[in-house]
Amino acid sequence: MHTGSEQRSYYRADHPINLNIISINDQECYPRFSDEIGLNIGVRGMLIKVSQGVPLHARIKIQILLPDTLFREMFEAVGEVVWVRRHTEDGIKKYCLGVKFVEIARSHEDAIEQFITRLLLPD
Repeated sequence: MHTGSEQRSYYRADHPINLNIISINDQECYPRFSDEIGLNIGVRGMLIKVSQGVPLHARIKIQILLPDTLFREMFEAVGEVVWVRRHTEDGIKKYCLGVKFVEIARSHEDAIEQFITRLLLPD
């Protein structure tokens, strides 16, 4: 997980997020990635772990499914890869991608905010 200094001005929820990367720089890649997962999410971006490298500044289209929310459908967002870190996990190369959303519907931002609120302020 990213351990550098915090530079964002919004909250992120540290929780596994189901997702699919469906295109990179407008080139379809689904189902190129077999084990991608979101490690955290906020209204402006997310941290994604993947099995293959993605170029820095690539535009990726992502299908996202938030767990345990009223918003039960997958939705799409477009993000820019703003950093990439390679590491080894159980002897297998993995990549963590810092993704900044550049296209996301307001209703999906609202769903992310509700998801974060539920995690940070449980009943």
